[in-house]
Parts: sequence; structure tokens; C-alpha cells
Amino acid sequence: MVDRAQAKKALLDWLGQKGYDCFSNISLGGKFPSIVALKDRNIVALEVKNRASDLTKAIGQSLYYRQQANTVYIALPSEEMSFVSPDTMRTLRTYGIGLMSVSNVSGSPTVELAVESKKTAKENAGLLAKIGAMEHAAKANGYSNGDIRGSIVSLLRDHLEGMSVLDVSRHIGVSRQTVAKYMYGMMSDGTVKIRKVGTAKLCYLKRWGKKGG
Repeated sequence: MVDRAQAKKALLDWLGQKGYDCFSNISLGGKFPSIVALKDRNIVALEVKNRASDLTKAIGQSLYYRQQANTVYIALPSEEMSFVSPDTMRTLRTYGIGLMSVSNVSGSPTVELAVESKKTAKENAGLLAKIGAMEHAAKANGYSNGDIRGSIVSLLRDHLEGMSVLDVSRHIGVSRQTVAKYMYGMMSDGTVKIRKVGTAKLCYLKRWGKKGG
């Protein structure tokens, strides 16, 4: 079964292949989607859940996201799709919330669309400016990736010995608070681990970091 971290990574890869820039820890309507994706000034919000029983909560969150996002989707592991009731499917369609399933076939995650999200036209000038500033901050610091997450990954890949949140923020020119939010989001999806060394907390890429901790 695909867990939430694997599903989120599969979605990030899938969106990246479709030309979307993806972000974590961006607030929509006062809530934080699992992923915010941007392409051609269209904002997509995705909420990733482990089980069909989480759908009621996910629908409530998605209604907040629809205040600013052009399309909104909930993603579930494919094994959970059979537990989604017809009433829930009708609710999703009524509110224009899309549903995706994520499966893992022969080690290759696959994303499939179960319900299409209704697209709405939003006045997102403020949010687009905020995302644009984040992209500019990353690009201005010499990273090829188009978002702060990509900048952090690139930096940690070059510093396998680990880095503090403060050091990362200084290198990429983004506030410590913003970097900390990204780090904890990347911990939840399995990209980063944080290890306490003495009085300091060092961040490592999970794949390339030191063993232990």
C-alpha cells in the first residue's frame, strides 16, 4: 500500500512532469494543503490522505482551499478507493472537489483521476505575487530548481554533513521561519531528517544523509 509520504512524492513527480511548480507550506484560506502547484497562473491545491475515512476532514479542508485555488484535489492510495461511498462521491462532485488515486505497480507510483475538479476563476494576484517572490528568492540564489523546496534539496545535497535551519536560510536568502516550515513538511514526506548534534539540530537529506539518528 502507498502511504501518505509515498503518495505525496508520486504526486510531486507527476505534477513536475506536467510542468507545474510545486510548493509546500503555502496557506490557502487559512489552511495548508499538502501541495500547492502552479502553472500558467492556475493554482492547484492537493490534500493527501491515508484512508477513505479521512475524506470528511479532507473535504472540509478543501472548501477552504477553494477560496483561492482554481482547482482542488484530494488524493488517496488506490487500495482505499473501494471504501469511498457513492454519497461521498456525490458530495465531491457537488462542491467541485476532485479525487485522485495513487498506486504502486512494480515499484512505480501511478496517479489516476477518479473525479475531475471543477475549475473556478479566482482573483489570485496576492497569492501569485507571494509564490512569485518565493520562486525569485530561490532563483536569485543560483539554484536551478524553481522553488524553495528545490533550493533546500540542492543545498543539502552539497552539504552531506548536515546544516542547521539558520544556515540554510542564510544560504538561500529566505527567512528562518519559512525554512523551518519547509523542513518539517519535508520531514513528513520522507525527504529530510533532522538529527540533534550537541545543542544544534542538523538537517540531512534522508537518502544521502548520515546513517543513524
